[in-house]
Amino acid sequence: MSTGGKVVPLRGKEQAARRAGVLCVLVRIDTLIVAVPADKVTRITLADETVRTPTPNGGLKVRNGDLEVPGWDMCRLLGFQVPITAWLFLAAGGGREPFALGTGPCVAVRPLPPPEPLPFGLFKRAADAMVGAFRVDAGLCDRGAGIAGIWLDPSRLVATAPAAGASPTGDP
Repeated sequence: MSTGGKVVPLRGKEQAARRAGVLCVLVRIDTLIVAVPADKVTRITLADETVRTPTPNGGLKVRNGDLEVPGWDMCRLLGFQVPITAWLFLAAGGGREPFALGTGPCVAVRPLPPPEPLPFGLFKRAADAMVGAFRVDAGLCDRGAGIAGIWLDPSRLVATAPAAGASPTGDP
């Protein structure tokens, strides 16, 4: 922590918070585990609990209960051709409207340590949305996950995707 050029060491609670990490929703897309900070997630639903409606301009609206928002297929945006089994409804922040991302199954909600940096150029698709990496624990690996996962900034992912109404599922 820095104040006016002077470095101030972290105190007990701040150190504990940094060690505890960030609470994340972990979803599986094929063998990739994707972490989305839980403070951005307002609702998690199964795919069959949502209604998807194409918009006249080629976009997608996703409805669950009284909430209807623009939706994108996160699997396809990341380059995977797997079915959507869950939806994450997200608060965009920064004055943007809420939105939803179709994902694979939600496998856990747990704190993760801060993300490790990714080598430049490792991801070609949606690289700006990849915040970092983390090591996947053995329990998730035993259930078909790979050994590494990525931290994702959902707002950046949508910002790099086609505009709402311009094929949000990633189809040409």
